[in-house]
Amino acid sequence: MEGGIQPATRSAPLHCYSGSMAHFSIKVDHDLGTETAMQRIRTAAEAQRAKAAGLVKDVAWTANSARVEGTGFSGEIRVGEREVVVDAELGFPASLMPMKAQKEAEAWLRGVLDS
Repeated sequence: MEGGIQPATRSAPLHCYSGSMAHFSIKVDHDLGTETAMQRIRTAAEAQRAKAAGLVKDVAWTANSARVEGTGFSGEIRVGEREVVVDAELGFPASLMPMKAQKEAEAWLRGVLDS
């Protein structure tokens, strides 16, 4: 086919989510102290995990942080004396709507800390 459009060829499978991670960070101030804030977050997170058992693969807790691995996302929660910081990586399909995921995560965190 000279001078015309050539058909596309692929040597490997096409994955539209490959390498397309979205990232967000949240910082929420509080006056609870590290221990109380961490206790509230852990209690709420474990309840949420029970509801979404198929989505959350692993949670590793320390005295003031948690590392979460799930289907299509991963993240870390760090609890300080006066603030909580969340850093998250979103895979497909959540990476298509990172602002929605960030707003929902922030609303959840504020609700937990304010309860």
